[in-house]
Amino acid sequence: MPLVTQEIYLHIGIKKTGTSAIQFFLSTNRQRLLNYHNIVYPELEKDRHAHHGLALPYVSAHKRKGSPPKIFFRDLISYFEKYPKKTFLLSSEAFASSEDIQKLKDNLEALNIFPKIIVYLRRQDYWLESRYNQDIKSGDKKNFTDFCSEQQVDWFRLLQKWEQVFGRENLIIKVYENQQMPQGLIADFLQILGITEIDGFEVPSAKRNISLDLDLLELKRLANMMNYSIELSVLNKINEKLQCFSQNRYLFSLEERQKIIKKYADSNSQVAKKYLGRKKLFYEDALKSENQYKHYSGLVLEKVVVIFLLIMQKQSSQKQSSQKQSQKQSSQKQSSQKQYQQQIQEQQRKVKRYKKKLRRSRRLSMVFAGLFLLQSLIILYLLL
Repeated sequence: MPLVTQEIYLHIGIKKTGTSAIQFFLSTNRQRLLNYHNIVYPELEKDRHAHHGLALPYVSAHKRKGSPPKIFFRDLISYFEKYPKKTFLLSSEAFASSEDIQKLKDNLEALNIFPKIIVYLRRQDYWLESRYNQDIKSGDKKNFTDFCSEQQVDWFRLLQKWEQVFGRENLIIKVYENQQMPQGLIADFLQILGITEIDGFEVPSAKRNISLDLDLLELKRLANMMNYSIELSVLNKINEKLQCFSQNRYLFSLEERQKIIKKYADSNSQVAKKYLGRKKLFYEDALKSENQYKHYSGLVLEKVVVIFLLIMQKQSSQKQSSQKQSQKQSSQKQSSQKQYQQQIQEQQRKVKRYKKKLRRSRRLSMVFAGLFLLQSLIILYLLL
């Protein structure tokens, strides 16, 4: 049984609150966190950036449902034994989707893990738009209306589930909103760990999981419905071009957005009062003008043609690049084979030359032996 560590944090997401950016930062700075701040961010099996292998078995819809593979616990125990006096941090947004939180706690307590739970919350309308974008990129086929009707975004209810199992005193609630993260997401997260200075850390400049332009997103959804695959790398390259001249548009109309905010106003107020000791959970003004919330009205034929041509161009370019790479590898292989054959031929020529020299040497040896014998006979004759 591993020793109880000083502190253990379990970052559970939720999804679409910068979890990928946080995890990439933590894995990139794993050694600095250990050396300068005594914080261990374990690298378990294949989950290099995060710890999804520990979380997914508790998600009923996932194929890994059950208990986490023993290899994860074995690796985790080895970390505890190696760093018995350190602070530990585990992270996976899949934890927030756990449907058997009690089983999760029981399995953690079996390892003497009694964590503090870190959870970030995002305003429901923004969260739904961002999550829908991600799901379509991942191959989902639902339209936005159907998607929204299936989502559970009552944050107070979510926190209540975790509180009932882990206790109020072990929940750390943060808000994913620019006004409440003045120094940025990474600095805000580090403050939870007691780190107030970000200097010296390697902070990735590029954003993670950038949302697709809404026209491109709708075209991707239609492609998903036809089971037509568009590589993510192609989508991202096209998205970069479209973002240059695309205006900020939203899937919710202003009226729909206000309905969503009103629907969860009481729930959000309860979260703010109970967990943060204030009246408002989100500070951003929810009643912006129609000009600020430009509603996406759908695909137009001209945009479909433009995007389709860009997709064809990028996929053709990638195919040509792949063919060139294949030809290059084939050429290198042929060149390597040719060099190998030349080396073999050279070795064979050396063997022939050696054999020829050996035969010549043998003939000379026989001549010298004959001369020596003749000389010996002559000397013997003279002596007699």
